[in-house]
Amino acid sequence: MVYFILIGLFITILAIWRDPKIMRVDFKSINTFITIMILFAMFRLVLFSLSNDIFQLDVVSLNQGVDQIKFWRLALVFWEDAFFAIPIYYMKDKWKWSKYIWIPIVIALSIQFGLGHIYQHPYAFFAALPVPYLLFYIFGKKYGFGTTMICHILFDMFTILTFKIAPLVV
Repeated sequence: MVYFILIGLFITILAIWRDPKIMRVDFKSINTFITIMILFAMFRLVLFSLSNDIFQLDVVSLNQGVDQIKFWRLALVFWEDAFFAIPIYYMKDKWKWSKYIWIPIVIALSIQFGLGHIYQHPYAFFAALPVPYLLFYIFGKKYGFGTTMICHILFDMFTILTFKIAPLVV
């Protein structure tokens, strides 16, 4: 894990140094994302409450994966975008590798990303599979990888805070 973080940090530094345009930050998109996350957090809380009333869902048990994450570590999640998406950008868009090479690499990166999230919940593996390509790469290419890194940090922060608040409201 530490090696992945160091490689992600190295890729981030290299991208900032050699290709700063791809690391741009679009604050308008971040503001839109924050608005969406606030609405999504409210939806999650309503869903938790409804699930608690109908299915007697124990919201505290959902926190098991979230409780393993120290809040300060969220500032480090940018490395995931760097490690899992920036190489896709270079392979596919900059270096124009054959799809027979970059697609299997994307699949391997996606599986690794999914495995890295399985501690949160077994279904987290499947939920995480499309993230490196469909979110990090596509949005990184469109809005800048700096933007996706910040939004990823915010997403994780909103998620943890929502799960921490849920037992209080449900």
